[in-house]
Amino acid sequence: MAPYLWGTKSTTMNKTFTITRTLINISFFSLVVITFFVICIHILYLFQSDADLSKLPDAQSIDFKVMTTSSVDKVDHHYDFLAGKKIAVEPLTTYLLHTAYRSSLGVLGMTSNTLLLLAGLYILWNLRKIFYAISLKVPFQEKNARRIRNIGLMLIAIDLFRLLQYLVVTFLLNRYFDGAHYQLSVTLGGNLLLGLILLPLSVVYKKGTEIYTENQLTV
Repeated sequence: MAPYLWGTKSTTMNKTFTITRTLINISFFSLVVITFFVICIHILYLFQSDADLSKLPDAQSIDFKVMTTSSVDKVDHHYDFLAGKKIAVEPLTTYLLHTAYRSSLGVLGMTSNTLLLLAGLYILWNLRKIFYAISLKVPFQEKNARRIRNIGLMLIAIDLFRLLQYLVVTFLLNRYFDGAHYQLSVTLGGNLLLGLILLPLSVVYKKGTEIYTENQLTV
């Protein structure tokens, strides 16, 4: 009975690995195609788009989601209550900023989009390597510890890059708009936290690899 149960579990786990590899492959190659088209579109619009955005919404532009901290532009601070005041809706001063491709903000936007897509490709590439190297017979490999660490470092780098992007875009915005104070709307912390979790996990995995290798040599 025990060998039968182990065989069933082994088959199930192998199917899980196969499904996971397939999903990661689909995600990776889909992102490759998306990255390729985004880069091509950016290059095309950089040379062919009009620097004059007066034809919006037909004109091509790079968009940023921004918020204002200017007291002049703020809406009246009030809440709309729903469901017996158990839900409150607060209006915020959030805008979609359009900028021409051939501008400092446009070039920054194109560069940021491309770098973030390449970072995503790097993470998925390492995940592919991990799941192709790992198996039930050989669950620990030293290269995977390094790949887990690289994924963690890249996730941290993404949030640090977004922070830098926030500072640069906010600085440029406040140069363009005299008297108003705008800032880039960005969410930080999620990738940083996940990266900080993966870094010690890579150390634990590496230690597990060393123990596994020693046990294999003593058998």
